[in-house]
Amino acid sequence: MGRRKTRCNGPFKSRVAERLKFFRENFACGKAAAVSRKGTRMSKASSEVLAAAAPVDLSSSSSTEPNVNDGERVDKRDTPLDALSLSQALVELITWIESLQCERVVFVGHNALRFDCRILFHHLTACSLMDKFLTAVVGVGDTCAAFKEALPGRQSYKQEELYADLLGTRYDAHNAVQDVAGLAELTTGKLPTTALAKHCFSTRSVLQKIQMNNTSKPRKAELVEKIPKQCLAGTMADKIARSGLSFRHLETAFARHDAAGLTQLLGELDSSGKPRVTRTASVVKKLATFFVGRAKAGPPEQPAPSVVPPATDLVLSPQKLALFQRRRAEGYDLPDPEYATWLAGQQQQAVV
Repeated sequence: MGRRKTRCNGPFKSRVAERLKFFRENFACGKAAAVSRKGTRMSKASSEVLAAAAPVDLSSSSSTEPNVNDGERVDKRDTPLDALSLSQALVELITWIESLQCERVVFVGHNALRFDCRILFHHLTACSLMDKFLTAVVGVGDTCAAFKEALPGRQSYKQEELYADLLGTRYDAHNAVQDVAGLAELTTGKLPTTALAKHCFSTRSVLQKIQMNNTSKPRKAELVEKIPKQCLAGTMADKIARSGLSFRHLETAFARHDAAGLTQLLGELDSSGKPRVTRTASVVKKLATFFVGRAKAGPPEQPAPSVVPPATDLVLSPQKLALFQRRRAEGYDLPDPEYATWLAGQQQQAVV
């Protein structure tokens, strides 16, 4: 791996930024995907197969050939392959990074923020190695986003398509080592350092964003349930939830300062100068209209409590009566309105 002088923003103000090309090609998609081939831009290229740490869907592995048997052994065309466990592979990776003794190590991947980091960080956390990784790797760079800025207007930003168009040849996209080498050629030869620097973020901030996104689904579900889609589109509800805001935050902001409160909450600028959610006036206006109508309508009606007949009028089947008697003898409380009514009747009879 070579060094390249560069000037970076944010946490990468060092004059020399160490670039580590890293790619994990998954044979099954999703966070539980555990069979992968690991390629790194080391002094000596490597291609290692990682053994499965969780059940995987083999239907997606046809193009990459290896198969998992019994969740442990990995075969390629019926030939057993030497495989590393995920924890062992991650320990070796971190150990190798530390051996470089570089002041700044940045992971660079194509679409890394949306795909690679989610899976990698999931397994690092599961193996209790996230803290060591945060110490070893200072940041993450996304070449896909960088190429979109450097080469606007392209129909495709797939790595293999960029490689073919910019370098005039192709490589085996399903070979991790070739994929890493291809990304290294693209990054060092065809991508301006300034463009890549704009899409580099601290590893800790990327981790925090992923963790926040993982907890955003309940918040989005609440927003979609309580606010009609004519007042809040699904995409905007998703954006609000991913920012860490919930329905309660919007409700409180409007209660304190009306529409101005929503504008301030949604439009708060982050460290990069971008709004937390949006500063679009039409979005705020629709939300304000919803909360005005909600205030006029008053609190939602509470569902009427279930009516249980008095104990004297309660008619139970022989099976249920036997169950209630057995539970009473055992001192066991049933979460059943009929049981509570029957028990109250039995206690009244005992008093009389």
